[in-house]
Amino acid sequence: MTRLTTLRVRDVSLGPQAITLALESCHHLECFEIENYILPVPSGLGLNSQPILLPRLKHFIILYLHWEDMISIVRRIEVPATAHISLGISNGDVGNRPGEFESKLAALLQPRIQLYDRAEIGTGYLRLYSSTKSVGSIVFQFWDWTAGSDTSTFVLSYFSEARTEHFTAVRVFGTSTSELPSADSLFSNFAKWQDPSYLSLESWGQLNRFFVTFGTSVVLCPRLRRLDIARSQFDPSQLLAFLRDRQHRASKIECLTIHTRTEDEMTYVYEEHVGKLVAIPTSKSIQPRRDD
Repeated sequence: MTRLTTLRVRDVSLGPQAITLALESCHHLECFEIENYILPVPSGLGLNSQPILLPRLKHFIILYLHWEDMISIVRRIEVPATAHISLGISNGDVGNRPGEFESKLAALLQPRIQLYDRAEIGTGYLRLYSSTKSVGSIVFQFWDWTAGSDTSTFVLSYFSEARTEHFTAVRVFGTSTSELPSADSLFSNFAKWQDPSYLSLESWGQLNRFFVTFGTSVVLCPRLRRLDIARSQFDPSQLLAFLRDRQHRASKIECLTIHTRTEDEMTYVYEEHVGKLVAIPTSKSIQPRRDD
């Protein structure tokens, strides 16, 4: 097996011991894929910390393991920056205890997070990738979610503490009932993101808190030039105030795209405060809501 370049095993129930044994035996692997059909019982055992060198690896996929077992594997492997990694994790109630989700995610991402400068954050999903072709990507799928909040809120919380200042593009997906984190948490996120030039907010139940957060004495995300808003509720006057404020602070939004602009919003002249407005009307009016 030492010369094996591709290993795909599906519809199984392999724990970390079997997976690491396969990795240790196949140093020429270019593609490694384990897809568990049944979630293995948590091993509860610490694994050898000796690094597993996989210098030729291009694709690394493990689906359906508990957090601790996934961490014990990922922290051992050493793969090229160009590798594409996909991990499916059984989350359970991780997130009900303060800081637990964030600390486990940090254990999986360090030190690779410095390789990436773009993020897609969604419910049960996180993808980090790079603007350069010489760097791969890492994707997380969070399954069996029973924690109180959705994963996008927890990932944003992690980003407020992690070394993500260098990120240039961020897309955040919620759900129709999703609420953004508190204003303080949002400020912690965006105060450290100095480089993003592109931000997309999609499918959020309420965005007013985002616009209010940016109305502080500090210019958040000073390089932000493109903003996309899709299938989200907000008070049009809050968005207008946000755009005016950016314009007055010499941080004008050069391109604003609204995928769900309603007839009610047409009286708000966003285009006077942006370089370009791309409005995609919808016939279904969404009544703006205000935060309590």
